[in-house]
Amino acid sequence: MRSKSFSLGLLSLVLFTVCALLAYKYSFNKSLVIDPSSDYKFTVITDASQGGQTTAQLKKTKRAFELSCDIKKAYAWPFCELAVELTEPGQGLDLSTYDTVAIRARFEGEGSQRIRFYVRNSHPDYTKPSNDATLKVNEVEYAPNMYASEVVIPLDNFQVSGWWIDENNVPLEHFATDFSNVPLIEVATGGHVAEGKIKIIVEEIRFDGKMIPETHFLTFIIFIWVLVAISFLLNDVRLARNDLVKTRKQAQELESLTETLKLESKKFEQMAKRDPLTGARNRAGIRDYLFEQVQQVYLNKMPLSIIFMDIDHFKTVNDTHGHETGDEVLKVFARLVTNNTRQSDSLVRWGGEEFLLVCSNTDSEQAEALAENIRAAIEVAEWPLELDVTCSFGVTQMGQEGTSQFIARADEALYKAKSTGRNKVVTF
Repeated sequence: MRSKSFSLGLLSLVLFTVCALLAYKYSFNKSLVIDPSSDYKFTVITDASQGGQTTAQLKKTKRAFELSCDIKKAYAWPFCELAVELTEPGQGLDLSTYDTVAIRARFEGEGSQRIRFYVRNSHPDYTKPSNDATLKVNEVEYAPNMYASEVVIPLDNFQVSGWWIDENNVPLEHFATDFSNVPLIEVATGGHVAEGKIKIIVEEIRFDGKMIPETHFLTFIIFIWVLVAISFLLNDVRLARNDLVKTRKQAQELESLTETLKLESKKFEQMAKRDPLTGARNRAGIRDYLFEQVQQVYLNKMPLSIIFMDIDHFKTVNDTHGHETGDEVLKVFARLVTNNTRQSDSLVRWGGEEFLLVCSNTDSEQAEALAENIRAAIEVAEWPLELDVTCSFGVTQMGQEGTSQFIARADEALYKAKSTGRNKVVTF
């Protein structure tokens, strides 16, 4: 059964891959066409700007551009060219997503019948505003009359002109071709154009590419194969695991039951040591911890302090606003205290609105400062129904005494805080 499923899955994957490759080859195409019907700006440039005497005229018909030039040798490198402005000044088209450029052109005239095709790229590292001469010259030179119709040139066949690099002192990192921001393309005479009258006829320039880059598409196909392989592997693992489960079912059920009982026992143990409303420890939950901290006082001479806290006028809150509001106040209070204490401190709900904070390795001065911080935080906190809630604090550090006497002194300090005005910290 597994072998049949694997064969069927592999066959489906192969068919999917073949169909995807065929679909990619014959679809997902995009083109940028430049012909006489295009709404671009077409201009003529000659060597006159360099002191030459070449003249040129551009004629646009329904089928082609006709660039007629009278080449004069008054300049060392005479030329004429057709320039196509693809965008407004300061902008450019990203042609790097295209793979080839197809040019349908021919040359009429004597001498060398070669033309140059320039793709000019703009980049802030080398291009100066309003100076087209600083646009990078990605170029290719060929003889158009050698081809019956159009010639298809991969963009990888372009190279950056050496004279442009020399004239603009371009750094090494920009020697490579770049088609990412192209405002201008040009069709020009070749490097050894003969003197006299020539004509360059351009019917169409077309950039072709894929809407999805080939590397991305192939990566997607590989990803599908890897995903399917992982799926088969996981399925085999799942089936093997199911077989193992069947052979050990009784043992695992017993183990699972035992583990569940342990977790439930631990859960009930934790519940027995926690106050269900506030999440703070209860008296049972603090007993063992407090015993350990008292041992540290006697054995290692580590200071231990406790802070007794009582919410002021809490009975009035319950009587006036109900016990649900009172419960919300208790929960906010516990959360607020926890957020303003250290990880080593332990909060206990002692009873009603009374709480006890056990502060290990803390002397009375440190505990008093901590209590004052908590008191200030409570005073400015936001409370249910916009109530004004304050709290009184009794602080004490353990001395040579028993645990009961230790807690009783903190309780006495709390009583003094409440009897002398509340919302204060008293230390004994």
